[in-house]
Amino acid sequence: MQVCFCGNLKSETRYREYLQKLIKSTLNVTGYYQERKKINTYYIIINSEGIFDLFHSKFDFPIGFKSFFNIENFPRSWNLQKRLIRGIFDTDGSIFFDKDQRYKKPYPILDITLKNKEVLDWIAKILRGHNFKVIRYGRHVRLKGRENIGNWFKEISPKNDLHVRKYSRWLMEYYDKGP
Repeated sequence: MQVCFCGNLKSETRYREYLQKLIKSTLNVTGYYQERKKINTYYIIINSEGIFDLFHSKFDFPIGFKSFFNIENFPRSWNLQKRLIRGIFDTDGSIFFDKDQRYKKPYPILDITLKNKEVLDWIAKILRGHNFKVIRYGRHVRLKGRENIGNWFKEISPKNDLHVRKYSRWLMEYYDKGP
């Protein structure tokens, strides 16, 4: 049985150090530390049935597929909501560019794909409430278009290097060169 904590490798160094000390002082374990530099993510993995059972019983963490989330406990302030949405996008999101001939330049599309429809509905509702144009269907929340995606990167400020580099390259190639 395993408990895993993960975060942003570059921007959460202090938090990671704090978390590692907290795990050591409260759980009396070090945890296995792993980095995935390509996706700018760190993992602290604890392989312990006892600690897994503790998290399950004390905090009611479900075992297996996390199909239920009490969205009533999700943050109410936009500042915290942005952070939660950013974290979800950084781990479960993607950005790609439609090269259909009807577009003069590749058309940006941002996608968050999850199995949990309740969380997707919450994300769509929050984003719409903050003037994002959102398409919600199936297991997806999508944003499309240069202005909408530009606002996303400005407001939500993703930290996943892969997404940021892809978007930056697209901007440089199609918009920073002039008309």
